[in-house]
Amino acid sequence: MPRARHVELLAIGLGGVGVWIVLALALPSIGSSIGQRLGWRVSLPLAAVPVRPTPAAPDPDPWAAAVAQATQATALAQTAQTSAAWNAVAQAWLAAIAHLQRLAIADPRYFFAQKKLEEYLRNFLYAQQQAMGRSLPLAYPSFGSQRLDAQLTLYLSYVATLGPPDVLVVGSSRALQGIDPSVLQQGLAAQGMSHIQVFNLGIHGATAQVVDVLLRQILPPETLPRLILWADGVRAFNSGRRDRTYEGLVQSPGYQQVLSGNPPRLKSPEAEGTSETVSLVREVRQSRWVQNTCGMGILPTDQTTATAVSGWVGGSWRMPRGQLVAYSNGASIAQMMSPIAAHPLRLAGEPSNIDALGFLAVSRRFEPISYFRQYPRVSGLYDGDYAAFSLGGPQAAAFERILTLSRDRQIPLVLVNLPLTDIYLDAMRSRAEQQFIQTWQARAQRDGFAFRDYGRRWPQNYAFFDDPSHLNQWGAAAIAQLLAQDRSLPWPQTQTSELD
Repeated sequence: MPRARHVELLAIGLGGVGVWIVLALALPSIGSSIGQRLGWRVSLPLAAVPVRPTPAAPDPDPWAAAVAQATQATALAQTAQTSAAWNAVAQAWLAAIAHLQRLAIADPRYFFAQKKLEEYLRNFLYAQQQAMGRSLPLAYPSFGSQRLDAQLTLYLSYVATLGPPDVLVVGSSRALQGIDPSVLQQGLAAQGMSHIQVFNLGIHGATAQVVDVLLRQILPPETLPRLILWADGVRAFNSGRRDRTYEGLVQSPGYQQVLSGNPPRLKSPEAEGTSETVSLVREVRQSRWVQNTCGMGILPTDQTTATAVSGWVGGSWRMPRGQLVAYSNGASIAQMMSPIAAHPLRLAGEPSNIDALGFLAVSRRFEPISYFRQYPRVSGLYDGDYAAFSLGGPQAAAFERILTLSRDRQIPLVLVNLPLTDIYLDAMRSRAEQQFIQTWQARAQRDGFAFRDYGRRWPQNYAFFDDPSHLNQWGAAAIAQLLAQDRSLPWPQTQTSELD
């Protein structure tokens, strides 16, 4: 067996939080693919990647080396209290995993080692969750919502790592779990637009006023995207409702700092000792992106020893839909990862399934009978989101400000009315929905933005919904596919400077 080369562990952006991504540079049983879910556009020859030389030495027995690393990880976990300490635990488990994957198929210990690999992966993910839950690297006061703080941190870290996305999804929780950025990226790649990166910055409870503050005041100008994809519905534009999310935001200490001219920033990478790895990530991003037949970006490597690993995304293993990536030793990643599917990524101490592109994947399927046994059925007449219904007022004014931002910065705006179930669309809500559609269709023609109405796309396809008004991960994938196939939308074009 050839000697394993050095493995670089890239701490992507979250300071000391430790979102580890394995860039396995020619490790015999870990390949070099980084999935399109991270949006990396380009590839470079392996020789161009700086690799620290390792002293020549005989390879240790993979099993013994794995056990030694696992023992070290267990010992470190006994006293770990800080984010840095839990990062060390995660690194030890990751090293143990790498050793186990070097075990040859013909080795009698191989089958048992694969079972231990599942255990090590669960332990690694737990250690990473603990690291992420210990500290929030936003060197900034809170914006009054832990979820908003966490999403903002993730976005700024994404930008620090890969640069601003080409497409930024904004809106409420309906956007957060209603458009899958990975599926949209893959769908656009299939249409010949493989350069486009997508991030979902949906925020629970976000109205037009919240989106306005986010885009115009909170996000530094250099972090803005090339296209704004606003996915939501009528209730985000109702000025008659009480906008509690906006009230909490503008009263927060973080917003007061924004008003003082201090935009939110992450901790300096140099302060965390990660400047070298961050520069390596940027070096990779500036190189040329190569697409294979699956639409995935890969780093060239020795095909006789390497395996394409493309499911690792910001602390969670999620296989690209429709793909099965296999280890060179015969066991698929999908098989290996399935036992840990119930262990979601924790961001800032809060349980969450939010992935590296900001998407909240919800696997529940809406079943009306069982759902309404747990939750009351509220008609539109008694729904606070539709109270004193009005499409004018402060929400309309916020939309006007976003339109101005779009024109001034030449960032196209696409407004998407997300699907609802027929159960949700009773008489009152249906009237509001129709008024919203008519108003925004007319405004789109007048003001030059794109409007897509999917509100009644699947009124009885409950398998695409999490509840009466929110999509689940299958609905989010379907909407992303619809959007990707819409060539009339102003998708960002390839920038020549990025390909030079």
